[in-house]
Amino acid sequence: MHPPLGPGAPAVDRLVAFFRASVDLLDRQLHLVLGAETGRARFRGEIYAFRRRHVEDLLAGAAPAAVVDALLAPLAPEVYEYQRDVRGLTSAEIADGLTWLARRVSDQVTDR
Repeated sequence: MHPPLGPGAPAVDRLVAFFRASVDLLDRQLHLVLGAETGRARFRGEIYAFRRRHVEDLLAGAAPAAVVDALLAPLAPEVYEYQRDVRGLTSAEIADGLTWLARRVSDQVTDR
């Protein structure tokens, strides 16, 4: 796992670190997260609100509002479980896919 990055680091690097840390958490604690974050209740909880605010801050309001939720969608525990257990992706492959996504979104946001 890469070390966490704080304020002052490029936003894209912080978004990548956030994705990688989230995948690591899902990989280690999937059974707990599946029980804690279920259905629509996930979106009303403080954890989702915190993650959403963090990604919003990293994008600095430069992306359409719906993009934040689209970026968080792959971190839903059911999606992670499907990718890992059904599709056979490793946690590294999932994290690499999210890194690719973060960099593409960041490129679009900074090109505005």
